[in-house]
Amino acid sequence: MISRTLAATALAALAAAALAGSASPASASATTSASARPCGGPHKVGDKAVWYNCSGVNQSICVRQYFPLANYRAVVAPRGEHQNSWRWTIDMTTDMSRC
Repeated sequence: MISRTLAATALAALAAAALAGSASPASASATTSASARPCGGPHKVGDKAVWYNCSGVNQSICVRQYFPLANYRAVVAPRGEHQNSWRWTIDMTTDMSRC
């Protein structure tokens, strides 16, 4: 049988890990560091289509959407991201001739 002190210590460690954001794989994956993110896109993140700019300069992208929404151009900041609805996104590309 586990002693009360050992159980309390384990519970305190679990609570500290939860506060630090590492209690479970789900919480660890919810916050993705910039170095671990995939570059480009679109990538499905929840209900969003996300483009990740991994470079150190502004990146112009074309976001193509389903009719009746118009395609548009976006500038993604260095190491930034651009989000759009996954439902309406056809594609995201650096090929500006498609906008």
